[in-house]
Amino acid sequence: VHIYDKPRPHRFYMLWCDPPLSNVPGFYHLSLTCPPKTSDEPVPLYVQAWWWDFGWSNAGAREAVPGCVSLSTESPWNLYKGIHEGSGTYKAFDQGIVQGYWLRRFEALLPWLKREYRIDPQRMVAMSADWAWRHGDLFAAVRENLCMIPKRSPTYIHAERFFWGPVKSSARASSRST
Repeated sequence: VHIYDKPRPHRFYMLWCDPPLSNVPGFYHLSLTCPPKTSDEPVPLYVQAWWWDFGWSNAGAREAVPGCVSLSTESPWNLYKGIHEGSGTYKAFDQGIVQGYWLRRFEALLPWLKREYRIDPQRMVAMSADWAWRHGDLFAAVRENLCMIPKRSPTYIHAERFFWGPVKSSARASSRST
């Protein structure tokens, strides 16, 4: 489906989920930008996991990363920090916990993505995804956004460590363009 002026190799999917992939039954938009198929060789997966200006339409408007399958974050925006399992229900805050539903959906999608789009599991990169630091088993590298650079925002990393706790097994970091 192309909904923009210029044709781009985008595909939009709707994921219908319920627990344990979502705290309540609902749907999520998924945008994939795919390179043209030139061979049967596996391709990298570039997970664009930043949250600002990223609804389903803006996600699809992103430029394709040359040679990669690019997965954009979804809307509604519950993204990578998880949400409380009582959100959208009548439960009180103390009747539940914050859970990483987005990560569960991503892990559930991986087998399909790998099969459908020839993803190379050794070349999965997360862009601007502080949650990915905690999943060195999934990602070959994590690219940081500007607010993760201590000289530009010295308190941000400390806030993330407070939120997530210490990192036990982190992915390699890249701060330069590929």
